[in-house]
Amino acid sequence: ANLLFAGLASANLRGIKPGDQVYGGLPITHVFGLASMIVASTRAGAAVRLQARFSPAALFDALQDGVTILPAVPQMHALLMQHARAQGVAKLEGAALRYVSSGAAPLDPAWKREAEAFYGLPLQNGYGMTECTAGLSATTNAIGDPDTSVGTALPGTEVRIKDGAETGEIEARGPHVMVGYYRNPEATRTTIDAEGWLSTGDIGRFDEQGRLHIVGRSKEIIIRSGFNVYP
Repeated sequence: ANLLFAGLASANLRGIKPGDQVYGGLPITHVFGLASMIVASTRAGAAVRLQARFSPAALFDALQDGVTILPAVPQMHALLMQHARAQGVAKLEGAALRYVSSGAAPLDPAWKREAEAFYGLPLQNGYGMTECTAGLSATTNAIGDPDTSVGTALPGTEVRIKDGAETGEIEARGPHVMVGYYRNPEATRTTIDAEGWLSTGDIGRFDEQGRLHIVGRSKEIIIRSGFNVYP
C-alpha cells in the first residue's frame, strides 16, 4: 500500500501518462527508483527505459531518443552535463524531455541554475526517505525560480515541525509512512508515535509560502551520490 500510494503521488506530480518514457537510471533496490520511477510509471501506463548501470553517455543518447521524464540525483545531472560539454553541447536541443527532477541529496542553487540552462526546463527539487516510501515533498516551480526549498507536502500527506517550533525536527504522517522497521519494534516505537507521526531525523523550517526548507540533520549521516552512508 505504501508503494502504490507513493507511485500514484509521484505519477500525478510529474504528470506521467501513457506515451511517456521515464528514464530508469536509478537503482531499483532503493526506494527512490522503485517508487518514483518503476511503480509511478506502471501505475500511469508509461514506459520505463531501464538502464542496468548508470552511464552519462547512455543517458545523453536516451535524451535524443524519446525520453520525456528524468528523475535523478544531482551527481547524475552533473555527469551528464560534463559529458555533453565534452561533445561540444552546451544546451540540450530538440529533445522530447519535459520534466526533470533532482532528489536524494542537497541541491546547490548555483548548480540548479546551470542545470536549468542546460535542459531549458525547470529542475524540480524534492525530499523524501525510505521510511516514507521515497516522497515527502516536491517543488512545482517555473524555470529560473530562485526557490531553494524542497517544496510543499505531497497531496494526501502531512508534514510538520515537531512541537510547533519554527525550526526543528521534521515529522510526517500519511499512507506513505512505513509500518515499522523489520523485526525491530524498539526502533519503530522511537520513530513512529501513537498518532502515526514519523520522526525523520532531519531539521527543517517552513517559509511564508508553506514550502519546506532542510537546514540540518539530527543524526550522523554522509550522503554520497544520493546514497546514505552511516558512520
